[in-house]
Order: sequence, then C-alpha cells, then structure tokens
Amino acid sequence: MKKLVLSLCLFAAAAGAQELLRIVNGVEERASVPAGLPAVVTNAYAERLYATGYRPIETVNAPHSDWCTRAVRTVNLTNGVYRVEWIECPVPVPLDRVKLTTAMLGLPDGTNLLASAMSVPSVAEWFVSDPVYTRGSELALAMQRLLGLDQASLEALVKPSAADSWMKGQQE
Repeated sequence: MKKLVLSLCLFAAAAGAQELLRIVNGVEERASVPAGLPAVVTNAYAERLYATGYRPIETVNAPHSDWCTRAVRTVNLTNGVYRVEWIECPVPVPLDRVKLTTAMLGLPDGTNLLASAMSVPSVAEWFVSDPVYTRGSELALAMQRLLGLDQASLEALVKPSAADSWMKGQQE
C-alpha cells in the first residue's frame, strides 16, 4: 500500500497541476496539487488527496452528436484512474407520416416498395400509428432491408420526414 501511495505521490509531483477526481455520493469533486511547491509539500499534499479518494482523470473526446444520436457521458474507475468516456446513443425521432410517405414514393419503384413494406404487419402498424425512427433499431434495420438501402441512405430518406416540432426543439 505504501508503495502505491509513493508511486501516486511521485506521479502527482511530476504532473504538477494534474487534475484529480473523486466521486462522493454520486457527486464529482475535482482537485489538483498546486504547481511550484517544494517536493516535500507536494508529496504530502498528493498523499492527502489520494488518501481521501482522489485519483487521476483521463478524458476521451465526445463523439459528434447528430439529429438522431446523442453522446452520453460515463465515468469509470479502472486501475486507479478515472476515465471519462462517451457512448453514442440513438435518440427516437418522431416522423411526419405524410412527409415520410412522399419521400418513400419518390424512390425508384417507390409505390411497390411502400406496398411491400406495408405488407409486413409490424411495419404497417408502426407506419399507421406514430412512426418514430431510431438508428439501429429492429424496425430501422427491417426498413433498410425492405427498401434495399444502407443506413446512410435510409437516414437521408427519413431525416426530412422528422416532425417539424421535434427538429425545431433540437435546434434551440
């Protein structure tokens, strides 16, 4: 244990103003060892921070969020270092049925493709209720197969069909 604390103190001394993190009852608290202190003070300061649960923090840049995804932040303690990471999560986007129908009918052989899609009970139920697009969902994958599109092409078809009220809320 002393060896670990000594290693951590040396790390803190070498890092100077390295930001440290601890999480107490779900609340993040940050601290750092002030730069420019004598080594004996820096080591004592660092040792106290580590004794109270502070650890180094490593941050990974957030992925780009777009109209149908959001980056969700996570913090994990691994090998004595907090790592801030981001997970890309799909966001359900309500669709305007009329715009979606118009877009689908605009595809080559759109009438037959729409008729074929509507012959699948789960797709027909989704289409006549409140259609929502969720990237990577079973329904999105089924629509890709039924329409013979890849994800990017399906999203190019679906995005203009996003409900105006929803898209307006995303831009504010």
